[in-house]
Amino acid sequence: MDSSLTSDSPFLKAPTTSGIRDILVIFLTARKSEEVGNDQSKSWRIERAMRLQSVAKELPTRDLLIPCLEIARSNDPENSEMSYWLGVHLLQGDMNDPSDERWNEICYGLDVLKNATILNPADARAHYHHGMAISARHKYAMRTQRAHLLPPADEAANSMINAFETAIRLERKCTEAGCKNGINLAAGYLTLADFMARLKSFEKAIMYLGRIEGMINEAGDREEHWATSMLQQVSSMMEFCMAESAKNKHSKEILHENIDQSNN
Repeated sequence: MDSSLTSDSPFLKAPTTSGIRDILVIFLTARKSEEVGNDQSKSWRIERAMRLQSVAKELPTRDLLIPCLEIARSNDPENSEMSYWLGVHLLQGDMNDPSDERWNEICYGLDVLKNATILNPADARAHYHHGMAISARHKYAMRTQRAHLLPPADEAANSMINAFETAIRLERKCTEAGCKNGINLAAGYLTLADFMARLKSFEKAIMYLGRIEGMINEAGDREEHWATSMLQQVSSMMEFCMAESAKNKHSKEILHENIDQSNN
């Protein structure tokens, strides 16, 4: 799984003396770009963005980290890495915070991650986290009575399907080339299945649930604790979705019978 999302992430460590010194150097020299030519100014801004991103990894709280990453992105807006890391960390905030500020942060994070996929369409990580962000926004909106602010369900579903399918395709290519990103592809399918079940598209949910075990086996993760737990969840969801799908089919059959009888 993406190490950026774990509690051991380097983004959660306290700043070092060298990190603080870097911050001072960056901001004390912030006017340097105004004193050089356009080409040199662009190069300097790119370098500054990289240094800011490095500094951000040593900052102890999101209140410091997010602004630092935003400044980095503003200095090098065409660098997909700047958008990717900002988006990831925007989504990592408190999902139990019902405030408008947190809602805006989630929506902003989703937009930033989408921008990362546009800047670098070959980045499996960006597509994967974009899909996760769509799911997170939907769950948050439903929990905080903001469903009316969501895009149409079909639009969200298609965006999520495209994001995860693209991430899976790209990650498989990366794995074949020996440069895999460590993305948990099975978790992507589970997120898709959960989203479809919430939309009561049980047939689609069953389809995605059916792919998860094979994905885990393909990755060689069958004996991992998280895989065992996920397969148990898959089994429970599959049972529920199949039961609901059967109910829907039965209801449709009764409806058709009633229509036939009324026509006769």
